[in-house]
Amino acid sequence: MPSYIEPFGKVIVEAIIRGNVVVATKSGGIPEILRNYDLLFERDNFEDLVNKMKKAYANFDYYRNLTLKMQKDMIKKFRMERVAEDYYNLFVSL
Repeated sequence: MPSYIEPFGKVIVEAIIRGNVVVATKSGGIPEILRNYDLLFERDNFEDLVNKMKKAYANFDYYRNLTLKMQKDMIKKFRMERVAEDYYNLFVSL
């Protein structure tokens, strides 16, 4: 679960790359990173958090497989070489 003030959600990306099932807030960039992911809870809503954690636990195999499917995409999109290349291309275009 990331900090509420984390704007991008690198903790979430790292967790998925490590193959962990993620329960996270619907804040910052998390909803954009995890589109249509149903284990995102409303910020400052403890009951919603508990319900999402129970759902993750009750359906662990499903969410584990879902995480493993997302893993390759996360590695491809968020590796340092790709980010550096994007910055370089932006610099060159300016």
